[in-house]
Amino acid sequence: MLKPNYTHMKRRKNRLFTLSVAALGVALFGSNTLLAAEANATKANKKSGTKSQTATDSVTFELKYRGLTGKPNDIAYNSYWGFGGETKADNAFIAEVRQKAKDIILEYNNILKGAEWTAIELKAGKPVAAYMDLNADGKLNDNERLTPANIEESDSNYRCYDFVTPDFMLKGDNQTPLQFRALLTVRYYGNESRPNTMWSPACVMEGEAAFEGKKTKLVLFSSGFSGDFGRFGRARYAFLNKAPKAKEYIPRETLSSVINHEGQFYRLNVITNASQPNTLQVTFTKDTTPLGDIAFKAASGAALKAKLTSLSVTGAKDPNLVFNLKSGQVRMPAGDYKITRGYLNYGQKSDDEWTASFDGGPNIQVDATKACEVTLGKPVLTVTAVDQKDRYNSEVKDQSKYKSGTTIYLTRVVRAESGEEFGRFSKKHGNDTKDAKPHIKILDAKGKQILSQDMEYG
Repeated sequence: MLKPNYTHMKRRKNRLFTLSVAALGVALFGSNTLLAAEANATKANKKSGTKSQTATDSVTFELKYRGLTGKPNDIAYNSYWGFGGETKADNAFIAEVRQKAKDIILEYNNILKGAEWTAIELKAGKPVAAYMDLNADGKLNDNERLTPANIEESDSNYRCYDFVTPDFMLKGDNQTPLQFRALLTVRYYGNESRPNTMWSPACVMEGEAAFEGKKTKLVLFSSGFSGDFGRFGRARYAFLNKAPKAKEYIPRETLSSVINHEGQFYRLNVITNASQPNTLQVTFTKDTTPLGDIAFKAASGAALKAKLTSLSVTGAKDPNLVFNLKSGQVRMPAGDYKITRGYLNYGQKSDDEWTASFDGGPNIQVDATKACEVTLGKPVLTVTAVDQKDRYNSEVKDQSKYKSGTTIYLTRVVRAESGEEFGRFSKKHGNDTKDAKPHIKILDAKGKQILSQDMEYG
């Protein structure tokens, strides 16, 4: 079985076989080309240039916990986890459910300690109830039989049934009981007999305040099933100036000790109150740190056009500081940062033909007195080949020779000189993208081709 990911491979000396993967439609990187025209460095602040901080530079939001209903007119969390399921798993709670419901399927969520198993009752092939041991006492109580909060059956190829729990106490990462609510979505696609099931948090922290001259609602989304709404680098936040439409996805950003809102940077302070565990106080204070400019460049083929479309960075010394920069956002508070991930578009005729994702990259030192130039690109391909049965062994070393008949597992890494590691390369078709199918060739020791085929991701 051959399962590399893709790209271009050089002949290795002293190998029993030689692998060659065709280029992905266009050479990715070679010499020097400006990555983003909009990232031309402007003159950085000669000095701070910022006003002294005053009391009016701070705004405080008083947030309260709210459980979501799962109804179309409520906030849609739109963040799902799958944990798997079985039909034979049993415990005292499930045994009691079986006495009331004849046809059930079981779903698992290892985060819900003491209530890992949920039973979904079916009648005529439709989910009619979900049983969940909310207080983890091993007994079926009246409030632990949930009926669908929302049903979609308008399309014969798609049916959806959402179950929302009442509030219950969830043990957070520090084992402190926290008020929480969860949603279980049960979906059927086409003629599938077994549904696709996923879990989602179903609660937020929210509050309103006058922010930048407008009445604004601040919404915090939990860091997964941790129940932690105020964790920098993990929780998410969104500003709402109007009620969202039914089922509308609310764009959200990672909560950070410093955020960029419409070009203005704010420093955040999140305060919890032990006597009021279902509240948070979040204060936004205008940040007075001098700003510096960033110019991004790519090492690329002379005829290749490219632009950075998004970039995520964290503080090199402060992991609580997380920025998600969009195309054109090239000003940041002075300081040391490290790249965590990003996306770029590139092509020969335009910079919108291909897209590629990458993780990691060079550290960035933003200086308010001069532009910071960041160079990406010049990726180098490395390929390893291991015995398929050892693919999950972190200690295994790749070999240059294998016995005939051995199933080998190929792994490719495309890493640039500056440290970024590239993931998928996709061809753009209008608003859609399609993963490129790399072509792989395997040659024997004499150079004779023994395999030539397109490969799939995954």
